Formats: sequence, structure tokens, C-alpha cells
Amino acid sequence: MSKNYILTLNEVNKTNIDLVGGKGANLGELITNDFPVPNGFCIHVNAYKNFILANELQEHIARILMAINWQDITDIEEKSAMIR
Repeated sequence: MSKNYILTLNEVNKTNIDLVGGKGANLGELITNDFPVPNGFCIHVNAYKNFILANELQEHIARILMAINWQDITDIEEKSAMIR
């Protein structure tokens, strides 16, 4: 079964925020309203989800998130970098 995780910017709009994020959806809206936008694409959120599951990263990420000191911006940045 083939999975299409790539959507061109002219395939998305504000109704697709949950699939491609706000930035991609907004670029699609600009195209829909005839604003000049360079060619581009968005990666479907399911690509990320399936990558995390296929590589069994969900528990590792959860442990890092649980250890964040939300009052310390440096800790937040460090833990975010670990997840990335």
C-alpha cells in the first residue's frame, strides 16, 4: 500500500491545518488568493506520526517531555533539541 505524505502547496488551504500545519496551510491560502508563492510542498502529519511509531520513539520522547523544567527556558531548549 502506497502512502502519499507529500502535498504541494496548491493542494492545501486553511482547512488542512491539522494535516500540514499552519504555515503550509497559510501558504496554500495565499496561492488560492492569487498571491505569488514559490513552488513548494508540505509533509503530511501522518509521515511524522508513522516515523515515530516505526522507530519506537514515543516512549523516549515522553521521558524527555516529563523531565522538562517548564520554568527554565534553557532546559526547555535543551530538551527540545534532544527530541529533534
